[in-house]
Amino acid sequence: MGLYILFRDVRSPVNRLFFFMSLCMSLWFLPSIYLYSTTDHTVAIECIRYASVGIMLFVPAVLHFSLLVSREKGLLMYYLLYLPFIIIALINIFEPVFFSRIYMADGYWHFIPNFESFTHKIYSFLALGYVLYAILILFRSHSQTKSNRKKRQLLIIVTSLLMWVVIITSEEILLPAFITDFTFGLAPITFIIAMAGMAYSILKYRFLEYPLSLAGLDVINNIEETVILLDADLRVDVINRRALNLLCSDAKAVHRKKFTDLIDEKEKIQSEISAILEGRHYSHAAMFHFTAPSPRHLMNATFSSIKDDMGDSVGILIIARETRDNEFIVKYHISNREMTVILEILSGLTNGEIAEKLCISELTVKSHITSIYNKLDITNRVRLLELLKQYHIAP
Repeated sequence: MGLYILFRDVRSPVNRLFFFMSLCMSLWFLPSIYLYSTTDHTVAIECIRYASVGIMLFVPAVLHFSLLVSREKGLLMYYLLYLPFIIIALINIFEPVFFSRIYMADGYWHFIPNFESFTHKIYSFLALGYVLYAILILFRSHSQTKSNRKKRQLLIIVTSLLMWVVIITSEEILLPAFITDFTFGLAPITFIIAMAGMAYSILKYRFLEYPLSLAGLDVINNIEETVILLDADLRVDVINRRALNLLCSDAKAVHRKKFTDLIDEKEKIQSEISAILEGRHYSHAAMFHFTAPSPRHLMNATFSSIKDDMGDSVGILIIARETRDNEFIVKYHISNREMTVILEILSGLTNGEIAEKLCISELTVKSHITSIYNKLDITNRVRLLELLKQYHIAP
């Protein structure tokens, strides 16, 4: 299962982490098979010693998984989560942490928990704290997200983790502490419950992914306009040949890059796309420059939301075409500053807002506009818009 999910999307950090958790389970499962097939006490102790490492690393991986799912930032923090459990795992190799004694009775191994061990207490405290914190993070993310798909994903994972915590706490702590004084050591099997919830979320709801790449690339490449598909993180998922030519790049270099890294108007476009993803707009028209070698191309673009079958926004479709701004500039002798003012007018800004944005006086803005009108032989913004549309500068 771990390999299958990994190869569904090797680039996905969630899929890679699930594969790591599968390895942890295997590290516990393989020695455990040998444990339950032997009657040798020394061999049984060695099996427990090494099988426990997988369980110890599984716990911080659960919290790591929850942080990834909730899109919490901090790569260094992710790896620091494992440090105390790695230390405990090393201690466990020389001195068993989980059990103070094991013995065979009625053909089954019985395990006496090492409740008196300081290391065991530290491990139990950390493990319970990590898992409860993971559940808390998932609950918070569930209440904050507007995505129906993600709500279902998080609910499945939270349910499986709660079942896992209740069962493992009962079998490993409550049962031996108050009833039997021993455990059969089967609680790690319940880790499969947590894994099953995560696997179901990944396979059923295509966790943190949406196959935008399934769009017909051959068809998109034959479209004359620039076509780009972005995922929910605004990373390039599909880009057609026309766009690559304008960027003077190739698909491998651009794929998975942030779209805002490819354009000059980063903050403005970021804000407009975010409004679409948040559902405040379905589509938006805007202009931007590709940060490509000269000549830089001014693009007249439409940004539209891509929705899945649950109505959630999973990406952005960009369809753009180059303006004929160079032809316009040369024909009418428009200066760089006048062109900047024209683009701000297209953005819908007033004279005062343009002055504030360009750090010039409103009188200077009016002077630029008068010069533009004289060069174009027009008298108002309506005629300016009509003329700009002829050169594909206005949407």
